[in-house]
Amino acid sequence: MLQYIDGILMLLCICLVLIIPLKIYFTYFNIYLSIVLISLCIYFYKAFSLKFESDKWKTTLVLLIAFDLILMIIPNNSILAYLNLKYNRWSPNLQKKDFKGSPKDNQVFSAIIDTEILYRVNKAYNYPAGTVISIMDPYNSYVMEQPQNTGPTLRNLAEKYLLKHEQTHFDITEFYVKKINEKLASKWLLNEQEASYIIEQATKENNKTHLLYDSLTNHGRDTLQQSRWSREYREKLKIN
Repeated sequence: MLQYIDGILMLLCICLVLIIPLKIYFTYFNIYLSIVLISLCIYFYKAFSLKFESDKWKTTLVLLIAFDLILMIIPNNSILAYLNLKYNRWSPNLQKKDFKGSPKDNQVFSAIIDTEILYRVNKAYNYPAGTVISIMDPYNSYVMEQPQNTGPTLRNLAEKYLLKHEQTHFDITEFYVKKINEKLASKWLLNEQEASYIIEQATKENNKTHLLYDSLTNHGRDTLQQSRWSREYREKLKIN
């Protein structure tokens, strides 16, 4: 067997390299298979390191084991967010600077936020079966400047109120993302179709809730309803 050690070493290195794109794109990644492979590599290294003919491959194996171990503990939602840097992840405290878009000529609303449930479903049986985050498109979201003839105090209050309405839109999206993640985490061995169905159904509920929110608050003009909705979703997300 010793004559094949370097060949086995090269094969293990190739497998460790393949884990990287699978993890990053969540396509066929399975953490349990990765743990088995990394454990096998560590055992192989400890058992045969003195018999490796090439120090180069020996060093490569050690570096790949370390890199893949680090990669395994990085949350999937952090990687998904990194792959979509043009979007902003949910924040409990939106600022005006987060809104980088401009209203269109026919736009009648003083502020708009474009929120979305962003997800990636794993095509392998895995736990959990999907990665889901709530995001906003800053370049498709805006807060209009208040008229200059309005006093600074009134302008500041108006801006805060507009941000409060848009913040609740974002909170609603984040609430449904948490519901999806909880449901995915409560079930084992979901396949791609089952995970996609869970996400799509919750996304439909999310869209309906946004329409209801705008309808009942009259797009934020009804201050009593606005306060009720804002308070309700802050409580659901456990935000003080």
